[in-house]
Amino acid sequence: MRLHQGRWRVNWPKSGAAAYRVGWKTGNGTAGRCGHPTQVIKHAQGERTKLTNRKIIFCFASSLVLAASLPAQVTHGQPPKLPAPFATRSAGNGPRGEKPPAGFLPTVPEGFGVNIFATNFKRPRFLTVAPNKDIFLADTTGRGQILILRDPKNTGGAREREVFVDGMNRPFGIAFHEDYVYVGNMNELVRFKYDPKTSKRLGEKEHLMGLPSGGHDTRTVVVAPDGKHLFIAVGSDSNINTGEPPIRAAVTICDLDGKNARQYATGLRNPVGLAIEPVTGELWTSVNERDELGDDLPPDYFTSLKDGGFYGWPYGYIGDNVDSRVKQEHPELVRRAIIPDVLLGAHVAPLQFAFYTGKQFPEKYWGGAFVAEHGSWNRSTRSGYQVAFVAFKDGKPSADPLPFLTGLVPNPAGPDVYGRPVGVTVAPDGSLLVSDDGAGVVYRISVIEQKGYSKIRELNQDGLLTAERRMLYKNGNRGQNAHIPTMPPWRTSSERNPLSSFRGGLMLAGQTGKYLRALCHEHHIEMTVKESGKTQIAPGQTATYTCPRPDCVVHYNPSKGYFLVAGKGQIELDSTPRVKCSVDGRPMYLAETNPQKRSFRLWKCPQCGSTRTNEERVIGASS
Repeated sequence: MRLHQGRWRVNWPKSGAAAYRVGWKTGNGTAGRCGHPTQVIKHAQGERTKLTNRKIIFCFASSLVLAASLPAQVTHGQPPKLPAPFATRSAGNGPRGEKPPAGFLPTVPEGFGVNIFATNFKRPRFLTVAPNKDIFLADTTGRGQILILRDPKNTGGAREREVFVDGMNRPFGIAFHEDYVYVGNMNELVRFKYDPKTSKRLGEKEHLMGLPSGGHDTRTVVVAPDGKHLFIAVGSDSNINTGEPPIRAAVTICDLDGKNARQYATGLRNPVGLAIEPVTGELWTSVNERDELGDDLPPDYFTSLKDGGFYGWPYGYIGDNVDSRVKQEHPELVRRAIIPDVLLGAHVAPLQFAFYTGKQFPEKYWGGAFVAEHGSWNRSTRSGYQVAFVAFKDGKPSADPLPFLTGLVPNPAGPDVYGRPVGVTVAPDGSLLVSDDGAGVVYRISVIEQKGYSKIRELNQDGLLTAERRMLYKNGNRGQNAHIPTMPPWRTSSERNPLSSFRGGLMLAGQTGKYLRALCHEHHIEMTVKESGKTQIAPGQTATYTCPRPDCVVHYNPSKGYFLVAGKGQIELDSTPRVKCSVDGRPMYLAETNPQKRSFRLWKCPQCGSTRTNEERVIGASS
């Protein structure tokens, strides 16, 4: 991002994010914005239709919508209907970092949970996964570090952290090829020799290509599908200035050693995200379009790139729409400008995106793209500040964008925000990691086992898990607290006895009428209701309930899959093991499993004739 005379400083929460500046300048549109602001998501198919999926917030008797007026939409190559330039004034409305309420976590769709995977970063930005499953993170403030995060015991949090390299100049993009790590610094493309098995750096940086400093400062790098070339994205130095170096506002292709560089796609004001779509092998990018044309113009976008393609900047936008502020030196370029595949909304500032290659999420997410939207500064009402999802089919976008991770803007007309998504990547276990340089954290989004999740919803309907009265889960062995609605449901490690925590009391918290409700949770979720007519618990207080120790429990380990715990033994569920355990006081044998349905069936004990039962249990539930 380029800083101009007018500066606006954001003091972010204690979590570690350094102050972040957003600059703008009114007038002829020379302002630059960095991996910008926020977005809105609405629904339309091909042409403009009514908006859906809006988040409505009522304030001072008026309703405010966190969404742009132009729906986020798949264009199918057809020109969308856009509002007129300057239909609204150009707003200088940068966000103010505000410390969120205690225990705050973003909102995710039903069936998902979110937890803090790692915290205490300065400015966490680009995220990616190495071939050995280590997670690499660019932390760009201060010493400019590339960090390695690890979760060796599959706990849902990064228990190990080490520095791969520091002293970098605003590092952003990270890519791996054979025994090299490629990094896009603001002023240069470099690479490091490393050990792909251990992620240990084996030498100092090797300079490959000089890059222009200043302006939009993200430099994303991707290895081409042929394994012989690199793609590098560099944004403009301005809002709408002409005459910038050809490498700016473009995606460049070069050899692995940085030589033989040429522009692959141009007219891209600030292409930040860059990735290869896994089905077609096409290169995709997310683009921050120009500012100061009004609240709803032009839309930022997410699109595939064609070799030699021109996408409008600075002369026009979204096809052949001319920017009247710019001297039209090349009208022929505007006439052949390519219409982007997906419009995301004006000023939402899409940064990194990731195609979902995991299997943990439901099938409707498979192959789709998760796009981190940093959030708006040039809009009177905030947009963005979320992660959007774009469904794909056969390598092409098949449905309009929808919100996925939200809740970071308490009031879209106010100055406060609780975070700004930047990076997004698919973790080895199929969960989704999202970096937030506003809060200085990395979030983890995972699927919650449905049986337990529905019971949590039952509690929430009783008002026990509202923001004002959230109950805390307490693990008696470790004494750690976490909010129940977003706690990772599977936290098993084969290195320890998963049942150890059942020895003590757990838990928790809330009085509803004559019942004290307790939630027993170790690696699965289970709720027990205990009559307690005389028990009175004030909001915010906790009570202890001793959970029973089951004899037979099925758990999930992301690295090993499902397995049965019977007493102290652990049996993998990749076959049909015959393991004796008891369920509800009845001796049983595990008979067969269905990993696709995450379920298993039990046979009765031999003394009962070894007949099959009709009971089908969901894996993750007590059994």
